[in-house]
Amino acid sequence: MFDVEVQNLLFSYSKEITLKDISFATDPGDFVGILGPNGSGKTTLLKLIAGILKPDKGVIKIKGKRVDSFKRRDLARILGFVTQELSPLFSFTVHRIIETGLIPHKPRLFPSLTESDENRIKVALQNTGSESFLKRSFHTLSAGEQRRVSIARVLAQNTPIILVDEPMAHLDPGHVVSISRVLKKLSADGKTIIAAFHDINAAFSLCNKILFLKKGKMYGYGSAKEILTEVNLERVYGTRFQLIKGSDSHFFVVPKFH
Repeated sequence: MFDVEVQNLLFSYSKEITLKDISFATDPGDFVGILGPNGSGKTTLLKLIAGILKPDKGVIKIKGKRVDSFKRRDLARILGFVTQELSPLFSFTVHRIIETGLIPHKPRLFPSLTESDENRIKVALQNTGSESFLKRSFHTLSAGEQRRVSIARVLAQNTPIILVDEPMAHLDPGHVVSISRVLKKLSADGKTIIAAFHDINAAFSLCNKILFLKKGKMYGYGSAKEILTEVNLERVYGTRFQLIKGSDSHFFVVPKFH
């Protein structure tokens, strides 16, 4: 059984088709990177998988069950979503923001926390380098700091499937490295991750599978090593690229400027 299965997906905002004929599936432990130019439908696809948006046609299944058949709490026990739009209405502290990740596993909203709960929050903050923010208001944090807290929230949620919209957005180089390590370990531990990337090299480094999107259509899905080629990159992005082999046998993708 696939963790995530998308079949013949069609979605449009008003009369304009945003995604068309999208079909792919993930196995447990896959780290899928969604790549494509701005406006290609990456964030929209994540929102459809998360059940936030409903497709016009097609089927999305999570662990073999249609996503639209889940109750929200039940889905939140299986699937966590790091969006770029976390903006609480109230002046919640970072601790309270992370605490919301525990709610799907609790019988009521904001219950009393056990020692195990507090430890889960502590570990999530440590893994994202956010310990010093614990008592601060989320709204007082920089964009990069908010990003790390958003990721910590999903770590505390502890779901087998994680969606991330631009995991490296607003992060400085040091935290790009630390968050990359966290995501890579989650994948190695068997969690399925689907993430939208602007950074091709980050996707190349982290993902075992790549899904290319351009103007709402799939331009390929498969092994990162097989699909991340100069030819495919040029087809998707409309500019020439060069793959450069580093000293550790890792490849880097560089646009050609002339």
